[in-house]
Amino acid sequence: MFEHFDSEKEHIDKFSIAAADLRKQLEENDFFQKLPDAVQKESKRGRRILLQSRDEIIANLGMDIDFFRGYYIFLSCHAHSYPLGFYRMGENNRGRGVENISDSHHVQSALEVATHVVKKCARNMIERFPGADRDVSRECLESVLSDDEDN
Repeated sequence: MFEHFDSEKEHIDKFSIAAADLRKQLEENDFFQKLPDAVQKESKRGRRILLQSRDEIIANLGMDIDFFRGYYIFLSCHAHSYPLGFYRMGENNRGRGVENISDSHHVQSALEVATHVVKKCARNMIERFPGADRDVSRECLESVLSDDEDN
């Protein structure tokens, strides 16, 4: 990636060193070692973005796949230049940069879903990568590990 941005050789060299260190950490990880050889090879080369499909990830997070798919489409339609992004935007000051109840609910909903997903992902990272919580404050860990907002 950095080569395509015409980065300085020093930046590319630093990235190469960091990449080699990350590959070494991956190779030593118990979870990674259990993956098929082809998946390991593709992952270390940076050719495989996800180890599981999006649906598998969502199922492992304990989320309803149909809800996620619908919500994903809903957010995509508002984030990209699709017709739904402009649908009914004139009503109640929507789409004008003026605070309104509809947009406030959309923001609140997005934050709730994002919080749920990030907490679940953080738990998985802590479980699968020992030491991942090394520099995390106790308050943050307690928040991530609590179940009160996930149900």
